Amino acid sequence: MQQGTAHHLSATVLDALALPPLAGLSEHQVRGMSCVWDGIVLTSVTAVDLGVQSASRAGAPVSWYPRACRGCVALQAHRGLLTHGTTCKACAREETAASCEIGRGLYRLVREYRR
Repeated sequence: MQQGTAHHLSATVLDALALPPLAGLSEHQVRGMSCVWDGIVLTSVTAVDLGVQSASRAGAPVSWYPRACRGCVALQAHRGLLTHGTTCKACAREETAASCEIGRGLYRLVREYRR
C-alpha cells in the first residue's frame, strides 16, 4: 500500500472536505504528523496528503500541511458529497451529475479511501 494523495483534486473539491479551522489543531495536525480530523498518528503508508493550505494564524499568513487517515478522508468526502448534493443542480439530476467536478471528486475520494 502506498501513501495516498488527494492534492491532485481541485481546490473546490478539497474545500468541500471541510478541513477543520487551523486555530483548533495541534502542531502535529498542522504539520501533517497526525490526522487533521481524528488526530491519530500517521505514517508514510497510512497518510493521505491534502496539499499545502494557506491560512492566517495570529494575524499572519501561514502555510500548513494537512494529512489525514484513509477512513477520515472517505468519511469527510461522503459528508461533503451529501452536503454538496443538496445544493448542486447538476448533481441533483442523474443525466448531468457526471458534469459536476466537485461531485465527481468527492465520489472518487469515497471510493478510493473507504475502509
